[in-house]
Amino acid sequence: MPDKEPEIVFYHNDVFSLRNCIPLLSSASLAEELVLYEGLPHPREKQDFRAELRKEIIWFDDQPFYPEPRVLSHSKNQALVKLLNEPANFEGSAWDGKACGGFHADYCLEWTTPETGRLYCLLCFGCGDLRLFQGENVIRTERPTENLKLKSERKRVEDGDFMRCEFVPGRDVQLWQVLIQHRKHRPLTQFLQEKIDSYNTAKSRSD
Repeated sequence: MPDKEPEIVFYHNDVFSLRNCIPLLSSASLAEELVLYEGLPHPREKQDFRAELRKEIIWFDDQPFYPEPRVLSHSKNQALVKLLNEPANFEGSAWDGKACGGFHADYCLEWTTPETGRLYCLLCFGCGDLRLFQGENVIRTERPTENLKLKSERKRVEDGDFMRCEFVPGRDVQLWQVLIQHRKHRPLTQFLQEKIDSYNTAKSRSD
């Protein structure tokens, strides 16, 4: 009889505090390096998403990523740090009022400081939301299967599992322009191309 597969628990509760997110995002300026992971196609692109799930991937909670970590150059770090270090770029999440089909992480930024420990920032460019995990509260696993079992509820912890905020509309354009340059594994699907075109249009209007 085969061993029972271990249960993967998705840490989630209602700790969506902008006030707590701001200092953690700003801590990127104190990190020696930023590490970037590239997300898979959006699940609404069912054929492409399922095809990519058959490859070697890793999961941060319920979000799949290509496993290659990329340490960003100093120049790229500075551009990202500047964006993350500006409180005016962020506002409280209005997730309940969105109809974008659910959070999908296009990228994950990882950094570590002595004060904060390891942080994971999952970025969704479809809705402008970000999820911010401190290292002990994120599940990281190598399970290249679309049948990953995730549990939506667990015992609440005192300080919460993750925090969430979102970009002020239009403020994520520069961040997207930096990160999209690192597309390597994710196929250029119609949905992704439309997102690139929309951000390019927004950027040209602001220039």
